Amino acid sequence: DLCPPLLYPTYAQSKARTAVGLGISSREFSSKYISTNSSAKIEQMRNMSELGDLAHFPGGVVVKNEEGEIIAGIGVSGASGDQDEEL
Repeated sequence: DLCPPLLYPTYAQSKARTAVGLGISSREFSSKYISTNSSAKIEQMRNMSELGDLAHFPGGVVVKNEEGEIIAGIGVSGASGDQDEEL
């Protein structure tokens, strides 16, 4: 994804923070706002990302226990967003 390797840990942490903090994958976070085709909603997502250090691109997933409770968020960076999420 042409991201400089120096930023891989930072992006991975943001992706994990998004997943555990919002309870949805970073891909879902992005899709929730982009799918509206509303410039106001897209700007809201960007502001949330900046102020909350959240990631609005794939690679952050939620980990739940058998009861469905969120126990962790995992963020991966270094490849394409789809590949990050697959790992």
